[in-house]
Amino acid sequence: MRVLVSNIGDGTLQRVEISEAGKLRSLGKARVGAAPKRVVFLPVWTL
Repeated sequence: MRVLVSNIGDGTLQRVEISEAGKLRSLGKARVGAAPKRVVFLPVWTL
């Protein structure tokens, strides 16, 4: 399962993967700023 984690403290948004064993693995982190943001994620299709 993959989830998004918002950290208001340092103004980042992080994508995290959770394994079946419950372990977390970071897939990427982006700085979005201190104020609340609206973020849209669109599905990606492969041909």
